[in-house]
Parts: sequence; structure tokens; C-alpha cells
Amino acid sequence: MSLDAAEIDLSKAFVEGQGYVALSRVRTLSGLKLMGLNNIALKINEEILQFDNNLIKNSERIAEELKELNSEEKLKKQKEFLISISPTQKEKEEKLPTHKKTGLLLEQEFLIEEIAKKREMTKGTIISHIEKLKELGECPNINHIKNIISKDRLDKIKKAFEKSKDIKLSPVRDILGKNFSFDEIRLARLFIL
Repeated sequence: MSLDAAEIDLSKAFVEGQGYVALSRVRTLSGLKLMGLNNIALKINEEILQFDNNLIKNSERIAEELKELNSEEKLKKQKEFLISISPTQKEKEEKLPTHKKTGLLLEQEFLIEEIAKKREMTKGTIISHIEKLKELGECPNINHIKNIISKDRLDKIKKAFEKSKDIKLSPVRDILGKNFSFDEIRLARLFIL
């Protein structure tokens, strides 16, 4: 955040560098009105100074080393550096989309409530994952969760979907009433459509 003008009182600064941070927000000196200052406000932390000095020394040393390399050697060093900082294949493989993690638990026949608790998510989120898996054609067998809804309620939800001639939830809920939750209707929709 930058400011055109600021009135700053650093007389109560209590951390090294706090003054620098405050002053750096003002774009021009003419826009700065300094109301007070204490000894610590503009002081720099010793660890930061030492770190900065080490960076400067290392940069100078590396610059000297690079001067002595020919173009081919520089290119080789650049490639080695890029490889060293790029993510490894193993890291990429570890990132599994959240809906697929839910799918793995469904394959093990965990119930929605169990998955939600285990993954620290809501039942609604888990149902969203199942909907996405079904949409992508990646949904495992979910017959073990069908029993969550009684046959009678499932039939009523099915009839409401047929009556509404829509896959949206609100028209179906309007037909069924508030005794049916949106999550229950969404879950039933997985088996009906």
C-alpha cells in the first residue's frame, strides 16, 4: 500500500525496522509529516544485517566465478540450477484432487458422515465430491450409502423430481417441503438420475 501523504509518529515504535516500514509507504518526502521518532524506530535488526552481508558476499563470489566461465559452461550451470529448483515428479504425484481422495474412501465403503469426519469437511462437501466423481464418470460403487435414505423417502424424492421435470434442487424441495434437507435431496439425486 502506498500513500501520497501521511502523518507518522514513530516515538512509540517498539520493533527494529518498524519505522522503515511506516516511512516506505509514503511516495514522496513532501507528503511525509514526521511527528516523533525514537532510537529503535530506524534501527535495523542485527540478524537481518548479517543475513544481508552474507547475501552480498555470496553474490560477489558467484559473480566472480561466473565471469570465468565460458558461454557453454554458463548454460550448463543455468540448466543445473533450474533443475535443482523445479518441483520433482514425486511432489507432483502426491497432489491428489480432493474429490478423488473422497472417492478412495468411498471405494473402502466409508459412509458420508465417516468421510466428512475423517477429512474434516461437511457432509455437503462430500456429496459435492460424489457429484463431481459421477459427472466425470469416476464414481466408485456407492450402493453402500444408498441406505442412508429410507426407500419411502427416496421414492418421494424421485416422484418430486419427476413432477418438477428438473434436476435443480429448489423446485424439488418446494414440492417436498422442509422435512427434506437439500443434502438428502442431493444424495437421492445421485441414485435417481
